[in-house]
Amino acid sequence: REREKEERERVRAENAEEAAERKAQRERDEQARDAQKASVAPRKKQNCGAVAAQRGVVAAEPPAAPCTHTTRSGRTATLYN
Repeated sequence: REREKEERERVRAENAEEAAERKAQRERDEQARDAQKASVAPRKKQNCGAVAAQRGVVAAEPPAAPCTHTTRSGRTATLYN
């Protein structure tokens, strides 16, 4: 029983240590990512127009007018399908 308890405590301590290491690594990665974002943002804003031109962005076309025809009685009917 004592051995089992010691084993559980040892495993728990190892898991806590690994979790602390993962947390520290995550914080380091987050800081590096934030620094990278801060350096990239101004450049990105400067190139905004150039990127749009490069992608070939075209103004959206207005939707086509629905098809209409005149019925035998002289009314105008619209076809939606």
